[in-house]
Amino acid sequence: MSFLIPEVYILFLSDIILLVFISISLFISAGIIRNWDFASSADRQYRLEKRSALVSVLIKYSLALKIPLFILFIYAEDKLADVLPGAMCAAGSVNATPYGKLLLYMKIFNIYFFSVWLVINRLDMKTEDLRYTRLKHMLIPFVFVCFAAELTLFVLNFAGIDPAVPVSCCTALFTSESSVFLSIGGRNSFIIFSINYVLLSLFFIFRRHTLYFITNFIYFFTSIISLILFTGTYVYELPTHLCPFCLLQGGYWYVGYLFYTLLFLGTFFGVSAFITKLVSGKSSEYIQRQSFIFNSLYFILSVYYPLSYFLSHRTWL
Repeated sequence: MSFLIPEVYILFLSDIILLVFISISLFISAGIIRNWDFASSADRQYRLEKRSALVSVLIKYSLALKIPLFILFIYAEDKLADVLPGAMCAAGSVNATPYGKLLLYMKIFNIYFFSVWLVINRLDMKTEDLRYTRLKHMLIPFVFVCFAAELTLFVLNFAGIDPAVPVSCCTALFTSESSVFLSIGGRNSFIIFSINYVLLSLFFIFRRHTLYFITNFIYFFTSIISLILFTGTYVYELPTHLCPFCLLQGGYWYVGYLFYTLLFLGTFFGVSAFITKLVSGKSSEYIQRQSFIFNSLYFILSVYYPLSYFLSHRTWL
């Protein structure tokens, strides 16, 4: 099995270590789910509480590593573009096998899922009777399955890349294989995204927490689509350049990292506020405010590039 570049081996070994941590957490959680009884003063309950704390540390450590590993994953995909004929950035590398997109989506999902687990863990630690301990440990098997699926896709993807087979560049991918995607149109995608933000703002102002969560969820997708079809073209200053990965390159001041960080934080805090209310029955104005701030910063950044281009050139792309 050949992974072509050293970064892929680093990612693989890191994921193996994280899988070991999560496997240990799974084994410990099985005993906690069966035997947890906070009212008990037996030695076994005391041991379970210490083991529960250990699981929390392992999952926190796993998430702390997964975020920089995700950045390394994008960097590795971008570096693979130098090896694969036809690829100009990570878009070509991701599409080199049928598993590339699935792997990318799974990595994003797992970061959000791990984060949700940490939200529940935080709520549990704030209660005197640790009332959510059994709930958070019941989620550990799903964490294990999701991470095992990610690792499987990782092996299938990188082991299946053939450096002798040409791949498509980002522009070809987003113009020839996404007819439904492109039919939305650049300006229409930005209008939908803007309407989404207005609704998000209204639901935040009037404290409609469930509607805010639903709109926040939709905001993630409308943001990405608008970034690719509209805002990104103004960053590139080229209407035919449709790519979510080239924004991460030095030629564009790595602005993609700012876009994606703001979007992740905004949507993550929005999910966290909803999970907090769903689990504890109490809404967190602070968390929702953080979500709105980061989502607003993302919207401002998305408006800045088209507006700045128009003011400089007196025309739209």
